[in-house]
Amino acid sequence: MTLHIYLDSELTKPISEGDMTSPDADSFDGTHGESYDRELFLANEQSALAGQIDGVQTGITLVRPAFRDGDLVIVGQEVIKIVMGGGTCGIAVERGYGGTAAIPHEAGSKVYTACDYTDIVVAPVDISGTDESDWCTLAMRPEDLPVAIPGDPVYIGDKPYSETVPFMRRFTVPAETPLQIKRDVKLRASGIAHPIRA
Repeated sequence: MTLHIYLDSELTKPISEGDMTSPDADSFDGTHGESYDRELFLANEQSALAGQIDGVQTGITLVRPAFRDGDLVIVGQEVIKIVMGGGTCGIAVERGYGGTAAIPHEAGSKVYTACDYTDIVVAPVDISGTDESDWCTLAMRPEDLPVAIPGDPVYIGDKPYSETVPFMRRFTVPAETPLQIKRDVKLRASGIAHPIRA
C-alpha cells in the first residue's frame, strides 16, 4: 500500500505506524472531557527530484527518501521502475517503463508512486488494551464531524495518484478519563490499487 496519512499539507510528516517518530497523538485532560480536531491529509507516497535529469539518466537523487526497490513511480507522464536504492535519496532506475517516453525532467518535479486508488476507506483501529476506537470520529469536512458516528470509518472514494485528499479527525476523551497521551488508536487506510503501467 502506497497510501499514507500525513499531519501536514506539505506531506512531510507521515503518521507513523511503527517507530512512533510522528504519531497522530494528543494530550488530553480527561477531568473535564476534551476533544481535539485535526485536519489530516491522505496522499500517495511521494518525493521530488533533487536535480534536473535528462532522458537517459538512470541514477536519480530525490529530495527525501521514499519508495522501495521494485516500485513503479511516475514523473510527469513517464513511468520509472526503482531498481536499487529504495528507501534512500539515491536510486537506480529503469527509465521509460511500460512503453512511456523517457524524457528530461526539471529539478523539483514531483515523483509519485504510480498507482491510482478507488474505494478508499479510513478507519480508526485500537491496537492495544481496551477498544477506544469510538473516541475517534472521522469526516470529510469540519461541518460533518457533529453528525458523523464515532468509531465509524470515513469513505474517501477514488483518488488519482497525484491528488491529496484532506479529511477531519476528532478525538474525544470521556469526562473523568485520567490525563493521558493517546497513541494506541491508529487510522488505517485501505483501498483498491490500480497500478499505472503506461
